[in-house]
Amino acid sequence: KAIHNFDPEKPTIKIAEGIQEVRETYNTLFSYLKHHPSEELLIYGSLQDAVQNFRTSVIDYFYEAMSRSKNPIREIGNDDSETRQYYRRSARLNPHHQLRMIRNDGVFSQADNMLYGNTLIIFSFKKEIFAITIESAGITETYRTFFNMAWHAGKVV
Repeated sequence: KAIHNFDPEKPTIKIAEGIQEVRETYNTLFSYLKHHPSEELLIYGSLQDAVQNFRTSVIDYFYEAMSRSKNPIREIGNDDSETRQYYRRSARLNPHHQLRMIRNDGVFSQADNMLYGNTLIIFSFKKEIFAITIESAGITETYRTFFNMAWHAGKVV
């Protein structure tokens, strides 16, 4: 499903519902990265919630797609054993993958966020999985600024 805007100043917003459409969202992301090998991918969110409900259907699919990408990746995650285990595996797949942990400032819950190019993807990992893709230079610039502030405050792994 897509919400189309005819005004070029407005963002393009797409909603993907269900496992197959979320996989297609990952395909679009990694296809973009394949054609832009120096593009950085920024990720922040809750791995534990995604693993709990969607390990085999989505998370393993993400690992497989990520293993083909050698793009630089910076990620901020919760400070838990699941995230640390994920990071060790991810670093073996892509030596350009860096991770920092949230300090005692809260936790990410039931969501994951990815930024690349002029695109922000917000994944929801509740019982019903969906993703919202927003294409907007202004919005992604703002979220990159938030990410960089959190990155500098994060705990180095």
